[in-house]
Amino acid sequence: MAVRFGLAGLLSLALWTTDRRDTVFLWYAASGLVLFAATAVWQFTLLSPGMGSWRSVLVFLRFGGFLTPLFILHLRLAGLRRPWLERALWALLLGACA
Repeated sequence: MAVRFGLAGLLSLALWTTDRRDTVFLWYAASGLVLFAATAVWQFTLLSPGMGSWRSVLVFLRFGGFLTPLFILHLRLAGLRRPWLERALWALLLGACA
């Protein structure tokens, strides 16, 4: 499933490079590529000993890192540009990982 999101993210990134004025494709690409990357790292470290609390951070990033750009994508699709809310979403994601 994550591979499909990663491929959709690459396709969206290719579409975004043709028309950089529309940031919806960029945020969709970011959400797909983040989900793919976090899932790949999580899968490769699943059986590694000594990961400790990093494994829970990876699990959180797998979902939280996917949802943050997805929320911003939905805001942009609705035509809402709220920079303060976008910064707050990123700050919450980083704060939850700390």
